[in-house]
Amino acid sequence: SGFWWVFLITEVLSLAVLLPVRDYRRKKTAGRGVPVMSMTMTNDNRELGIVMEAVEKFCGENEVPAGTAMQLQLAVEELCAVTIAQAFSGKPVEEDKLQQILETGNIAPTAKDAQSHRIYVLQSPEALEKANAATPCIYGAATVLLFTFNKGEAFTYPGQDVLNSGAEDASIVATHIMLQAKELGVDSCWVNFFEPAKVCELFALPAEEVPVLLMPLGYPKEGAGPLTKHTQRKPLADTVKYL
Repeated sequence: SGFWWVFLITEVLSLAVLLPVRDYRRKKTAGRGVPVMSMTMTNDNRELGIVMEAVEKFCGENEVPAGTAMQLQLAVEELCAVTIAQAFSGKPVEEDKLQQILETGNIAPTAKDAQSHRIYVLQSPEALEKANAATPCIYGAATVLLFTFNKGEAFTYPGQDVLNSGAEDASIVATHIMLQAKELGVDSCWVNFFEPAKVCELFALPAEEVPVLLMPLGYPKEGAGPLTKHTQRKPLADTVKYL
C-alpha cells in the first residue's frame, strides 16, 4: 500500500508517451480524410466490368487489405447486378431447344463415366423465386439450370479422402451445355455467386448432393451484352508452360 505513487507515475508516463503518438497520427492523416469512390453506372451490363476494374484500382491505390478488398468487390458486384437485373428478355427457351441442350449434357464425359452430376431445370415461378433469392445473378432469365453432384458417385482421387471429381464432372457437363446452347442461339451465364448451404436449403437438395453452379438460359434483351472482361485475355505465355 506504500507504493501507490508507482501506479500514479506509470499512468502519467503512459499518457506522456501516448498523447504525442496520437497527435502525430492526427497530423499525418490531416487533410487526407477517408477515401471515397464515386462512379456513375448506366443500366447496361457491359458497364459492370468497367465498374469492377475501377473498384480494383481504387483498392490498390488506397492499400485496402486483401480481405476487405474482396468483400468490397463482391458487394459492388451484387449492387451492380441488381441494377442490371433484366439482362435477359424473359422469353422462355423453347422446349425442343431445351431438350437438345440437356441431351448434349447427357453425352458429356465424366470421371470413370460415373455421371455424378445432377441438373435441376428451374422454370416454375416458385423455383425461379428461390433462384433469385439465392443470387442476384439470374438477370431475368425464365429458365435456370442448377448443377450439383452426388458425393457418393463422384470418383475419389487416389490418396485422397475428400477430393473428388464432382465439381469437375458438373463443370464438364455445364460447358457442353453452354456451347450447345450458343449454337442454338440461346445465351447463358455461369453463376457461382451464391452460398452453397443456402441453395441446398432453398431447393431441399439431398444431403449427398453439392451445388456447383446456376446457369440462367435465355435470350438477351435489346442492348444487353457480355461484360467487357469476357473479351480480355492474358497472353498465352502467361497461362501455358512447356516443360
